[in-house]
Amino acid sequence: MTESTITRRSFMGVAAVTGLSAVISGCAPQSGLQEASEDDLAATGEDGEVTIVKTLCAACVGRCGMLAHVRNGRVIKVEGDPDQVFNKGKMCAKGLSQLQMLYNPNRVKYPMRRVGERGENKWERVSWDEALSDIADALIESYEKYGPEALIGGHGGGGHPYYSGDMTRFFNVYGSRNLFEGGGVQCLVPRTMPYKMITGHGATDPCSREGLWPEMLDLVGNMKCCVLWGSNPAQSDIGSCERGLDELRQAGVKTVVVDPRFTPDASKADIWLPVRPGTDVAVTMSWIKYIMDNEKYDRDFIMKWSTMPYLVNTETMRFVKPEDVGEQPEEYAYMVWDAKTNSAKKMSYPYDESLEPALEGGPYTVNGIECKPGFQMLKERVAEWTFEKAGEISWVEPALIEEACKLYTENTPGSLCTGMAGDHNINSVQFGMSAAILEGLMGNGYKPGTIMQKFVGGVTDYWSGANTLNYFMTKDEYEKEFGLADYRGILAAGFIHNAYLLKGLLEGDPYQPHVMIDESLNKMTNMPQADLWEEGFRKLDFIVHHTMYPTSFSMLADYLLPQAEILEMNFVWGLYNVGYVRQAATHLWEVIEEPLFFSLLAKKMAEKGMPRFQRACDAAAVLPDAEPLPEGYIGDTGNWGAIPYWSTTQEMHDELWKQQGLEHNWESYVRECEEKGYYEAMGEQEFKDYQYCHYEQIDKETGLPNGFSTTTKKMQLYCDDWIEMGLNGYPYSDYVLDPSPLEYDPMPFYQEPEESPLDAELAAEFPLVFTGGHNREMTHATLRNVPWIRERFPTPQLSIHPDDAEKYGVAHGEWVWIESKRNRIRGVAKVTAAIRPGVVHMERWWWPETMTTDTLGYKESNANMITPVFCQYSSIMGSTVYRGFQVKVYPADEGAPEGIWTEPEQFEAWLPNYDEVEVTDKDFQVGGAQ
Repeated sequence: MTESTITRRSFMGVAAVTGLSAVISGCAPQSGLQEASEDDLAATGEDGEVTIVKTLCAACVGRCGMLAHVRNGRVIKVEGDPDQVFNKGKMCAKGLSQLQMLYNPNRVKYPMRRVGERGENKWERVSWDEALSDIADALIESYEKYGPEALIGGHGGGGHPYYSGDMTRFFNVYGSRNLFEGGGVQCLVPRTMPYKMITGHGATDPCSREGLWPEMLDLVGNMKCCVLWGSNPAQSDIGSCERGLDELRQAGVKTVVVDPRFTPDASKADIWLPVRPGTDVAVTMSWIKYIMDNEKYDRDFIMKWSTMPYLVNTETMRFVKPEDVGEQPEEYAYMVWDAKTNSAKKMSYPYDESLEPALEGGPYTVNGIECKPGFQMLKERVAEWTFEKAGEISWVEPALIEEACKLYTENTPGSLCTGMAGDHNINSVQFGMSAAILEGLMGNGYKPGTIMQKFVGGVTDYWSGANTLNYFMTKDEYEKEFGLADYRGILAAGFIHNAYLLKGLLEGDPYQPHVMIDESLNKMTNMPQADLWEEGFRKLDFIVHHTMYPTSFSMLADYLLPQAEILEMNFVWGLYNVGYVRQAATHLWEVIEEPLFFSLLAKKMAEKGMPRFQRACDAAAVLPDAEPLPEGYIGDTGNWGAIPYWSTTQEMHDELWKQQGLEHNWESYVRECEEKGYYEAMGEQEFKDYQYCHYEQIDKETGLPNGFSTTTKKMQLYCDDWIEMGLNGYPYSDYVLDPSPLEYDPMPFYQEPEESPLDAELAAEFPLVFTGGHNREMTHATLRNVPWIRERFPTPQLSIHPDDAEKYGVAHGEWVWIESKRNRIRGVAKVTAAIRPGVVHMERWWWPETMTTDTLGYKESNANMITPVFCQYSSIMGSTVYRGFQVKVYPADEGAPEGIWTEPEQFEAWLPNYDEVEVTDKDFQVGGAQ
C-alpha cells in the first residue's frame, strides 16, 4: 500500500484520489476547450472499428436516448438517439459533456483508504477485497455495539441513474431504515404521494415532465391546455419534455406558467403568474373555489367515480359507512344523502342509479351523527379563497389569477404539469393534494389529451430492481426510523426526516448514528444549513463514499470507492409500453456500479458470518416464505425480485427475468433494443386501452368495474385515508404503528411560510424572498468540474430584479452577499427583469477547486448554507424549506471567494488526458486487482 498526499504530479503515479488538490496548485495547460480531434485520437488506434452503443443519458432525470461511438475501448463521441421516443435525437449540453465526465482526470479510479486526519486529503490505495473486508468489519462492529439503527445511508444529489432500491435492500437486511438525501421528503414525493392517495396510482407522470409524450397519449388534437406549475422543462428536461411541449404549443395548446421567474416557457405562455415562492396553495385553493362555485367540474365523473357524494362525519372527518348507522356492512359501500327521499341511503359500489346523491347541503343528522357530503366539506374549506385573497397572498394580480383559472377550466381536456417548487416549502403535501383535486374535479385524467394516467413509469413485463426485502426487518427496527413517529409520509419516500437525523448526529437524541455509507455526489451541497451537517458528519466513526470523483463530502470520508459513470453502467428502464437499455460502452479502472457494490458488500458480510446476509445470499432462504415473517409484519410478501445477491449486474437482470418466467436475458434484451431501438412490452393500442377509462373496465372475476386502486375504489377527492395514515401508517407502513401526535388533515389548507415578508420586523432586516433550484447547465451537485460546462457557467448567479438591484446598491456582474438568519454566501448578480420584484433566485453550488481548503469548497457560494434545517415543516411528510424564506442582498466589497476559478484557461486542468486512461474489461470482476 502506498500512502499519498494527492498532488497533480503524484495523481496517476500512485492512482490516489484524482488531482483536485494538485490542480489547485497548478499544472501544465492542455490544448483548448474542444472535443478531441481525429488526429488526437490517432494515438490510441484510429484504425480500429467504430462501434455505436445504444444507451441512455443520466445527466438529469430525463433519460434521453444516447448513442456512444466507441473505438478501441474508448468512447470518442456521443450524440442523441433518434429512435428514443422522448428526445428523438436531441441532447442538451449536459448530455453532450459525457466524455468530459467519463474521462475527467478527477475520477476516483481505485478503492482508497484515508490515512491522515479527516480533511487532510491523505489516502492509500487498497484492493477491492481489502476495502470490502474493512467496511464489513466496521458494519459488524457497529451492529454489535450500537444496534442496526446506528447505520445511516446517503443517496441522491445527481451523478448516477440509480435510485435507492439497492441501498434500501442492503439496509433492510442489516436492519436499518435510516436512508436520507437532500431531496428525500422534499423532492417529487410530496406530489406523487397525494396522487397515490387520491387516485391509487403513484405515477410521476401527472406531476412532472414524463407525461408529455404527445404521440402515446394522443395529446395533439385532444389536449387544449397545459399548466406548468413550478415546472421548467425548457431548462430541466430539454431533450425530452421540452420537445413534446414544443409540439403541443405548435398544435395550439394553450399554456400557463406559474413561476416567480420569467422562464423560457413563460416567454411562450399565454399567461404568466409570477407567484411569491411558497404561496402556490393560495392560488390552487382559489381555483378549486371557482370551479366548485361555478359548477365547472365534470359532474358525471364527480358523482359516479369520486368520493365527493359520500357523507363525512363532521366530528371525526371520516366517511360514514353503513355499519356506522346500524346497517349491515358492505364492501365499498358508503352513505350518501339522497335528494329524492331527503334521507341517508347506502350507496353500493359502483353506483346506484336509483339514488340522487346530494353534493351540497347539510349538516344532516344520521343516526345521531352530524355529517355533510365530501363536496360540501371541501367547498367550505376553500370558501375564503377568493381571487382577491389569493392575489394578496401570492403577489399576483387577482384578475390575472382569474384569467388563468378560466383558461384552464374552459379548455379541456387539459393537464397540470407540476415541478419541484411546490415540494420545497411548508405547503408541500397541500400543493400535491390540491393539484390532484383540480385535475379530478375537471375530469382531466384517464382519457386522450391528458397526462394523468394509470401508468407508473412504464408498462413493461419486467421489473428491473431486485426485491428490497422489507420482510427482513423487525417492528422494533422499523420504528427506529428517524422522524417516523411524527411524519408518516416519509414512508412513501423511503427516506427519513433529515432534521431528526441531524439532531441524532449532533446531540445523540434519540440515539447516535456511528457509520455512514453514501452514494450521492456531494452531501454538503444538497443538505439544508450545510455547515451543521458537516459538524454532525464529523462525529461519525466511519464513513464510506462511493462516488465518481471526490467532492466536499469526500474530505470527511474514511473510504473512497470508485463509482461507475453513466457510460459504464447497465440498467433497464421502462417508459410507457416500451423498454430501453442503458448499457456500458466502456469500463475504466476499477469502477463498479451501485447494485454490484452492495451485492459484493452483502456477500462479504455473509462470508464473515452475519446470518441475515447469509440468508440474503441463499436462493431458497431469501424467499419470504422460507422463514416465519417478523411478528406483526403486514407488508409485501410477494416473491417478485426476491433473488439472492449477484456477482454482476447482468446476472441480476438475468435472475430477475428467469424468476418472472420471461424469455429474455440481458444479452437478448440488449440485442432487441439494438435492433428495434427499444423493447416493446405492449402494443401501442393495447397500452392506450390499458390507460383510458381503466376504472370503467370490467373485472372478469367480480363482474364489476375495476374502479380506482384506492380504499373506496373511487377517486378520493375527499380522502379520509390521510387520517388513517396518522393513526397507524396506512397504506405505506409494513407494521401497524402507534398514532402520530400530529394532526393529519384530509383536505388541503394554506400555511404562511414561517419566514415571511408579512412579518414586518423580519422583513425590515431581510426584505427579499429567496427561491432556489438548479440551472440548465447542471443537475444538483454535478458538472462543476466539467470544463465545457464551467466555461458556459463559471459562477453561481443571483437573479435579482432591476428595481431591487437599484434599491440595494447591486450592480450587474458584480459579486454580492446573500444573507439569511443563518449564514451568508457569495454569488454574481444577474440583474434581470425575468424575475418578479421582491424575489431573488440562486442555484446550489460548490467549488471543486477549493475542496481541499478549510471551506471544503461548499461554504463560499452554496445556497444550502442559508436554507433552514430546524424550522416549521410541512404537514404529514415534514418537508423542510428550500424556497420561500427571507434574505438580504448587498455588494461584496471583498469580491470573489479566494481560490475560485472563473476563466476558461483555468478549467483546462480538468480536460481528459487520454494517455492516463486505463481501459479495463466491461465484465470487470472484483477480486484480483490491487
